[in-house]
Amino acid sequence: MVQKCLFTVCYIISASGFAQSIQVESQSLEIEGKATSGYQVVLHAAEDEVRTSLSRFAKTLGRSRTANNVITIAEPTIDERKMSEPLFVATQVVAGTTAAWFGSRGDYADDLRDLAYHFGVTFHRERIQAQIDESMRALQAVERQQSKLTAQQRDLLQRIEANKREKEQLQQALVNNSREWEALKQRVANNSKAQDSVATAAEQIRRVVEMHRERQRNVR
Repeated sequence: MVQKCLFTVCYIISASGFAQSIQVESQSLEIEGKATSGYQVVLHAAEDEVRTSLSRFAKTLGRSRTANNVITIAEPTIDERKMSEPLFVATQVVAGTTAAWFGSRGDYADDLRDLAYHFGVTFHRERIQAQIDESMRALQAVERQQSKLTAQQRDLLQRIEANKREKEQLQQALVNNSREWEALKQRVANNSKAQDSVATAAEQIRRVVEMHRERQRNVR
């Protein structure tokens, strides 16, 4: 788990460690059967990703509708100025990359160029933010794993210490048991000797008693 998270973080850092260059170029497209001038920004991303971001961006310019993969904003507002001509927004694949195109039939060349550039900046910032979010999720996962491992290490050390104390107690109990065993053996030996002495004394006393009885019988 930790290795996977670290790999993810390293990959994110290496993938996002390059400066992004915004390339805006003039480009005309045929919209609704008419040539429409405009500007496009080339983005190194999949068309679906660019189209999704472009759709969100277009909604900030005014009410839009989509037909044939072209977003049309009838009354666009740019920098709090309303354009008198509709704004057309579309994507197209260019040499393996995706371009976001902004066009109009009015005289809005500067506005269209600025829009294309601004979207390029917005798109890259959103992409980088997504990478930041992914990095943060990976970091949080690593931190959670680190916290878990720290807790496990603390628990293991406590268990080792408890085991060490128990081992010392068992070793001391074994020493005490050995001493008690030796003492009991000595007491058994002493008891055996005492029994022998008592038995010898009892035998001697019985002989004395018998001798006295014999003397008693001989008294006439």
